[in-house]
Amino acid sequence: CPRQRSVGHVACTSAIPTLFMTIRNVLVAVDFGETSAQTLRAGIDCARRFGAVLHAIHVVDGDDLAGYSSRQPRASPEQLAADAERTARHGLADALAASQAPTDARAIVLVSPRVADAILRYATTEHIDLIAIGRGRRNDVAEIFLGSTAQELVSRAPCPVLTLRAPAHH
Repeated sequence: CPRQRSVGHVACTSAIPTLFMTIRNVLVAVDFGETSAQTLRAGIDCARRFGAVLHAIHVVDGDDLAGYSSRQPRASPEQLAADAERTARHGLADALAASQAPTDARAIVLVSPRVADAILRYATTEHIDLIAIGRGRRNDVAEIFLGSTAQELVSRAPCPVLTLRAPAHH
């Protein structure tokens, strides 16, 4: 059996590219939630192991803008989007630095009301070979009715999707 290295709940195996595919571009979806750091570390490990370029992406959506509008009630929608995007860029840069990401990692911030659609467009355009995304601790009923970005990516992505669950709290 080839050597494996565990990354949280994930094992990245050096045999994957030779057996199944070539991984040149790894995309990590970062939402700054409870699984973001773990997911980013797993994506960094896979990118390093395969010699791939890391693409860390955050999508500013309606929830982000709603938070800004409550703090800046007189700001225009354009100003709110610009402020949210600027904050996300700083947060993404900090997350990459804290995770010791490769220096050639790409930090991408997009603004879109549909997070999964934005990620899928980027993945297709940039020829992403593997997407890593964290799953929060939403309850099963909420996911049945509302769905989740992770579920949408798994069902629609043009490449494999690695999902990581939130760590259990005891």
